[in-house]
Amino acid sequence: MPHVPTTEGELDHPPTAHRVITLIAVVLPPLGILAVIGTLWGVAVKPIDLVLFALFYVVPGLGITVGFHRYFTQRSFETGLSASGSPTIANTTPTPTSRATRTPRTSAAVSA
Repeated sequence: MPHVPTTEGELDHPPTAHRVITLIAVVLPPLGILAVIGTLWGVAVKPIDLVLFALFYVVPGLGITVGFHRYFTQRSFETGLSASGSPTIANTTPTPTSRATRTPRTSAAVSA
């Protein structure tokens, strides 16, 4: 992106091509979803599907938006030990193979 000199307090605007591409990328997917819903209404899409779509789209979207707002504007977002350690705990789930190697075999288990 070429540098455009600006005066104090003005923003650099991206080139028109970038703005058009962004507009298409933001507007086209919802229009596609509406087209599919209109085409398949009553066949594969029912009212419960719209409720589930709204819940699984709006609730995470609001959570992400609120999280970014708190982080970027207020710098008040810090995770505790539980959030930072959760991926580590999640990856330590024993597998059938690891349980088999740790469990001592007894004569009853071998003969069964």
